[in-house]
Amino acid sequence: MFPPEEHSLAEDYQTKLLSASAEEFLQSDDGDSDPEISLGLLDLFRRREGSEEKGELFYYEMFRLLGACEDTWSAYKKYIDRYMMYLHDIRAFVPTIRNFIKFILSTLTTNGPESYAAALYGFYNDDRTAEKLIVNPITYHGDCYRRHDEYMLSYVPRELPDGSMAICQEHVTDSLQALMKADYMLALNSGHNIRRCIICGKYFMLKSGVHALYCEGACPHAPGYTCRQFGTVEVQKELAKNNPKVKAKLTAFSRITKDMQRGAISQEDARRAKDHVRDRLYDALRSPDISVEEFSEQISTAQVYEYCRITRVSKPRGRPPKAKAGGTHDQ
Repeated sequence: MFPPEEHSLAEDYQTKLLSASAEEFLQSDDGDSDPEISLGLLDLFRRREGSEEKGELFYYEMFRLLGACEDTWSAYKKYIDRYMMYLHDIRAFVPTIRNFIKFILSTLTTNGPESYAAALYGFYNDDRTAEKLIVNPITYHGDCYRRHDEYMLSYVPRELPDGSMAICQEHVTDSLQALMKADYMLALNSGHNIRRCIICGKYFMLKSGVHALYCEGACPHAPGYTCRQFGTVEVQKELAKNNPKVKAKLTAFSRITKDMQRGAISQEDARRAKDHVRDRLYDALRSPDISVEEFSEQISTAQVYEYCRITRVSKPRGRPPKAKAGGTHDQ
């Protein structure tokens, strides 16, 4: 976390001092009365009272270890300032990206890297929303989401854990905000998107530009189901009462399930087919130009199986013919 040049003592010597003191402190009589200390959980900012001889605050124990030098307090303040900078970056990044996901990405009709880039450009440059949705010093008490960061990217050959070699990216920055933004922008540029589940409220990642309203986590209303299963079965049943497009979707699901039960398609094929139908329903509900008839045609068995590359196995129906014995005929 802290560059070695900011230390007033050599790193190896400082490590030995801290290790020896921590071991001595944990083995002292004071540690027996405090379960946190006995577990090794030391908090430099919490007051800990001991005996008369050892009644000092552990808050100042670090200064005693590093020595009574003039640079001790200034070094400690540098550490605290660095922590403040990290907390500032987190407070600036998280609300801004949350607003971007909630108000911009969730309204897109087309998913993909180009759509995400256009949405981010508009998010940065729209004067009507930028002041409200992007963390700025005026409305967020000094925190600021920066559009440009000092960042150095290099490509270097490295040996991977399995022994193979690869050209790797080396990112160098002193800004936690820059690192978080680089990671998030890389995901957007790769076609990934982050959405918020409308059932449990947790964020989840989407891949391949698909539309999804629910995550695959455990549903808080029915722990035996995922949010996606619960949303499909329960929520859409209610919607189907007044929405013919949802009724058509449930009918398509029924056909797929029957094919799976008959052995005409596998369970994995059924899952992929239903996922495709869900995606088509999402588009149909958001676009009034798609009629019920057109949507029903899109989710027909033939089109869904062709899109998902599913081959339906035909099986003979009815009872097998009864074998005749010895060629004799009943009289």
